[in-house]
Amino acid sequence: MDVYVILVLKYVNSKNVLMRYRKVHLTRRLTLGTSSDIEKEEWLREVGIHADYRRFTGRHNVVRIKILNEGAWARCSQRLSVSLALELEVYTPDVEEFYKKKRSDRKLQ
Repeated sequence: MDVYVILVLKYVNSKNVLMRYRKVHLTRRLTLGTSSDIEKEEWLREVGIHADYRRFTGRHNVVRIKILNEGAWARCSQRLSVSLALELEVYTPDVEEFYKKKRSDRKLQ
């Protein structure tokens, strides 16, 4: 996929607009959990991995955490306050520590 993006960038005049759009598009895709490769999704569905995964997650308590960048939020200047359930607030320091280890160049806000 990245090879095609580089090839397109070669012929595009306003590269920053295209890259900003691509960043927002990728963020939305990751946030919604959708894939760009439908053929692989169909193959996984046929093999039955998807059903097994659903059974596995149904038996276990699975929490997914997604750290969103600015492109995922509406374009407004004011900050929004978010309140978490008490059960999740306990894990906030662990998530922050994990994120800082993986992404030392980025800052959580």
